[in-house]
Formats: sequence, C-alpha cells, structure tokens
Amino acid sequence: MPGLIVTGWKHANGDVVGRLEHDMAGFVVTRSGDDYPPELTEPFTTARNTDGEEVSTGRYPVVDVANSCELRSMLELTAPGVELTCEELDDRTRTACLVHPDGSWARASAEWTDPPEVHQSGPRKLWTAVERIRNRLNAEGSLPLRGALVHITPDGVCRFSRGGWSASLGGDEWRSATRPILTNLPVPTYALWTGGRLTPVPGCAN
Repeated sequence: MPGLIVTGWKHANGDVVGRLEHDMAGFVVTRSGDDYPPELTEPFTTARNTDGEEVSTGRYPVVDVANSCELRSMLELTAPGVELTCEELDDRTRTACLVHPDGSWARASAEWTDPPEVHQSGPRKLWTAVERIRNRLNAEGSLPLRGALVHITPDGVCRFSRGGWSASLGGDEWRSATRPILTNLPVPTYALWTGGRLTPVPGCAN
C-alpha cells in the first residue's frame, strides 16, 4: 500500500523532529503478534451490497484510491485505518469501496468517467473525504504532504505541517504501536509510516 517516508532526528527530550520525504513509497503494513487485526471482510460485503444512509452523486469520476500514492496517503491522515478496493467490469463500470474500523463505509460506482452514485454510512463520510482531497489537489495542483514538517512526541502523537496546512495522528492504539519505536530511534533515522504505524528502516541510520 502507498505510504510515507519520514526522516527524523531524536532530541534529548524524546521528541522526534523531521520531515516527510518527496519520494514515492509503497509498503506492506507492519505486523506483530498473534492479534494482528484481520481484514475488514464483513464491512466490505456490506459496502458492496447495501444502500447507504446517505445517497448522492459524486463530483469526480471513480478513482482507484489505493493505487494513487498521494491521495491514499492524504486519506490515511484524514481517516487512519481506512481500507479500500476498486473494481472495473467488462462494461467499464468502476466501483470503489472504502471501509473503516469505526463502522463507516462508502461505495462509489459509475460507468467509466461518469459522475458516480455514492452510498455512505457511519460517522465518517469516507467518499466525501476523498472528494475534499481531490478538490484541494485540483485547486492547488498538489497536496501538502511531500516535504511537510513532522513532529513526533514521546507519547506517540505525530503532527504534520506545511504552510497553512496541518494534521495530526494520535490515540491509544496508535501510541501503543509507536512508543517502543520512539524509545529506540537512532539519530538520525529513516522510518516508514503506513496503515497508521511507524516503523524504522533497518540499516538506514547514519
């Protein structure tokens, strides 16, 4: 899956400060232990076959978000843990489904580049989040991720900023995944951020 490369320097107070690299990246989500969360199979079945609480017409054609690196990474910051699929049939009907561990899901379907019919349910309007990101990309020509400043606190909160844009990740689950890594980071180090987890790259510290 697409992800972000973080270069950071650990300071005496435990903070890690650095930036997101401009390079594209694709990684397998980090795994550890026997309790690694399973795929969201049941929510995907619901997303493919159920009418949503909210039904609308999308502004942009269906896009394969999972294979659009910047779009996918920006969506992960907006809705950490989101999973995606995209299928195209012989009649050129394209269907994208998004699901989130909090129960939110979305489905957008249309023939080729036609405006899609969008179904959404749950606390997060996932396709609306995708379209907001695409609005920004179309208006500004790029997304603010590449080259953004990164500040990771010892309790695992990760803050990103570039110009007037900022975003942060936190929460107990994310902190538990990053805290052991932050404790042992060399200076400097390279790390991969994907699927809501931060992983140092072996052999990349200077």
